[in-house]
Amino acid sequence: MLRYGKGFLIISVFLIILGPWSPSRAIETAPPEEREPSVHQGKRGLPPPEERERIRKRIDLIRMWKLTEALSLNQETGAKLFPVLSRYDEQRRDLGKKRRDLLAALKAETGSAKPSEEKATGLLKDWESIQSEEQDVNRREREELKTILTPVQQAQYLVFQLEFAREIRKAITDVRERRGPAGAPKMMPGPQ
Repeated sequence: MLRYGKGFLIISVFLIILGPWSPSRAIETAPPEEREPSVHQGKRGLPPPEERERIRKRIDLIRMWKLTEALSLNQETGAKLFPVLSRYDEQRRDLGKKRRDLLAALKAETGSAKPSEEKATGLLKDWESIQSEEQDVNRREREELKTILTPVQQAQYLVFQLEFAREIRKAITDVRERRGPAGAPKMMPGPQ
């Protein structure tokens, strides 16, 4: 468990995700052609892309703050580290978008009445290429971190990343469960 409380993280993510966003307000203010849920929104009731970007930035800020604490970073090391992490995070986001788009193409091809062997082969090669790129990004990031962090800090960073990702996933799941279907907040049971 990280040094900060799990409750703090859950509340932070809850506030970040719900914040000022309201599903009904998003629908009312969206142009008519954008009022239908996108492929990525689906039944999960995700906020619009602009809101998701705002949430991502706030989670990144929490991560930087907690990472500074967990690795006992001084100002100089933090000034070197955070631009590097941001650069590699951006590369991973770009690859993630390519992966999602490719997965949609794979689903469309395999779900068609007559899937093409040739097209499936090409899509699978593209999938392998993205996986290779992701591994390369991770390898380059590790090599660059070795020039910034001490071996102990590198180990702390690895542990932090794994635990922070797990905590964020758990907090998001908790928020979704509390919101209920289509983003509607669940009512908390009263005293019996």
